[in-house]
Amino acid sequence: MKLKKIQERGKRKISFVIIFTLCFYVLISADYRSVMMEANSVYRIGDYTAALELYREAYSIKPDPKVAAFIKKLEKKVEATTYEVVDPKADWAKQQNVLTIECLSMLLSQVTVSYQRALGTNLGFGASFFYSWNAGSLIFSQDLYGASGVSAYGGGLNFDFYADNKAPNGLYGGLDVNAGYSDYVGLFGVSVTGMANLHVGYRWIFSWGGVMEVQLAYTVAYLTMSYMPYLMGNHLSFGWAF
Repeated sequence: MKLKKIQERGKRKISFVIIFTLCFYVLISADYRSVMMEANSVYRIGDYTAALELYREAYSIKPDPKVAAFIKKLEKKVEATTYEVVDPKADWAKQQNVLTIECLSMLLSQVTVSYQRALGTNLGFGASFFYSWNAGSLIFSQDLYGASGVSAYGGGLNFDFYADNKAPNGLYGGLDVNAGYSDYVGLFGVSVTGMANLHVGYRWIFSWGGVMEVQLAYTVAYLTMSYMPYLMGNHLSFGWAF
């Protein structure tokens, strides 16, 4: 009698274990199928990164050699495409200040130092200073008025609009207004110089902080008692962003 009861209890325990195991397997299989279906759907629309995470989740639920092999192939595919889908403007410099020295004007005996700070994403405002140790070659067209060897200095403000909304990077256009003084007295007496120019340019800011800038400007200069419009031509500047 006792033996029979023990056998019946054993059978009930075995039945419970079998039923529990079957239920657990069914639940796991259903979860596995659900994750795999979602992974396949995401993969078809081309979101390989999200699909990879789902396939890994499915593999953790139910390890499958075929899924493991597919995951390895997909990892290589994700790594290869990571560098293809890149916004070229996403890596533009985040520095907001630029300090440059204009190089081409040095050929005409002038040094120009400019500073600009970004105001938001598409505006820039700054100041500049220039000094010329041979103003005759720069302003008076190769000593046309006998001004060779005279000095001139001054400064001004600049205001620019940036077309790419990545100030102070990229394409820009704007206005410079400058005032200066020269010790030239040959034609008009004491020479007070005022200049305004419209310009367009492009500025590159490199990852290490270096700056290269090209610019084309049309300038109107006021020389004491008269004015003379002239095309300044290309400007080439180098500097530092911070």
